[in-house]
Amino acid sequence: MKEQKNMIQLFEDIEKQFPQKTALRDSNGAWNFAELGQKARQRARELSKVLEEEAVSRQVPVGIVAFHTKETIAELLAVMYSGNFFVTFAEDTPKQRREMIFENSGLEFYYDGGILRKKTGEPVKTIESEEIGEPENTLLRGYQCTDEDTLYLVYTSGSTGVPKGVQKSWGAMKAFAEQYQKTFSLSEQEILGNQTPFYFDAAMKDVFQMLTTGAELNIIPDRLFSFPIKLVEYLNEHKITMIVWVPSALKIVSVLNTFLAVQPKTLQKVLFVGEVLDSKHLANWMEQLPEAMFVNLYGSSEVAGVCSYYIVKQKPEPGAVLPLGQGFEADEVALISEAGERIFPVPENESAQGELCVFGKTLADGYFHDEDRTREAFSDNPFPEISSKKMFHTGDLGRYDTEGNLVYCGRKDFQIKHMGYRIELEEIELAVREIPEIVSNACIFDAKKDKIILFYQKKSKEPLTKKDIIAKLIDRLPEYMLPNKVVETEEIPLSPNGKTDRMRLMEQYRNR
Repeated sequence: MKEQKNMIQLFEDIEKQFPQKTALRDSNGAWNFAELGQKARQRARELSKVLEEEAVSRQVPVGIVAFHTKETIAELLAVMYSGNFFVTFAEDTPKQRREMIFENSGLEFYYDGGILRKKTGEPVKTIESEEIGEPENTLLRGYQCTDEDTLYLVYTSGSTGVPKGVQKSWGAMKAFAEQYQKTFSLSEQEILGNQTPFYFDAAMKDVFQMLTTGAELNIIPDRLFSFPIKLVEYLNEHKITMIVWVPSALKIVSVLNTFLAVQPKTLQKVLFVGEVLDSKHLANWMEQLPEAMFVNLYGSSEVAGVCSYYIVKQKPEPGAVLPLGQGFEADEVALISEAGERIFPVPENESAQGELCVFGKTLADGYFHDEDRTREAFSDNPFPEISSKKMFHTGDLGRYDTEGNLVYCGRKDFQIKHMGYRIELEEIELAVREIPEIVSNACIFDAKKDKIILFYQKKSKEPLTKKDIIAKLIDRLPEYMLPNKVVETEEIPLSPNGKTDRMRLMEQYRNR
């Protein structure tokens, strides 16, 4: 029987095979796999010693302020080596949101630019790894981690105002990494151009591809995405062979006619995920890279990596909608009707819509410390022909096209996708309610223009401008959740059952 290895052991196989090969590169230089492994194990021993003094052995949360640097990856790997699970968040995460994450996860310690701190922010005095007298592997409890153990938490928008901690297991990420590698023929030859910040779940595809295949992960400086010509020149200079970007990053290059000045020369795989890529911008990229593979990926934070893919075989027609394609080998993505029955890709079901539901080994374990919302989103699998204990309800609507590919049709609730993030509008509304001058409010989303619109009703005679509202929300919400347009109204319309009438609000918005 083949030995089952966990993610740490798979990484060490790569480290032994390619010790001097570049693992990570950022604007401050590069580390090879031997250097990355050494730094991660050193920090893991120091972290484990601190936790040991707190009478903790393994499987507790450790936070990481996720800078876009190779040091963040070393911290992430160190937490894995220590046998615990990481929780990444941005440096500028609003204080209130950070406190909610700390409270929900039970987080007591976090890394901040190489410094281990208590949750209060106080630096922790650690014993240098060389001074720890115990054998090397005594404090590296990651070797003991199994598929069922928690690997990391990622916090997403929550309708109650409290962010949801999606709980990913070692086994789910391992299953994703294996099928991702197999589907797209990934190897140590790839040089990945990373665009996504490491506090964003989508970045984990890049990170774990590097750790398990030996690919080089090149962390592209954020500033270059404001200078598309320099960005493409960077891709060429560093011989980037593969990118997994959000469509807005690809669009920046295309819309500013960058290709008239410089053309990408080394890219072989262009994958995109998180939002819809306009067909004209995709066509522009495909004209420049006729031999490259272009792939539309689809997923959710509740799945490790992504759960479906569509390889674009030919340049799309103007206005064409790209399919989501099919599920990976370890996943199944099915359409489920309102009656709870499967919709199959047969001619008579061509126009039938259903909810996109995901099954398989890559499903998250649920929402950390939140059994009620876990039960709502992760139900028992009622279909014996599908090998999966659980079924995740994405809340996305879909249908099949004539070739049997899944096609996205929108949301069935008020969760939206904006700037690559899944956001629940109710979380924004709850934050706005905390503004004393506002009586009532409601949010809608203009998907075509990718804008969040806030309608508010203020107390009479209270002076309040859009600038005032945004200023009050900055400490409560991440930047990507701030409304793009703020509209004052005399009242928030209600439907006959007393709920916010968002259709009437949309009409008001469009008629302005």
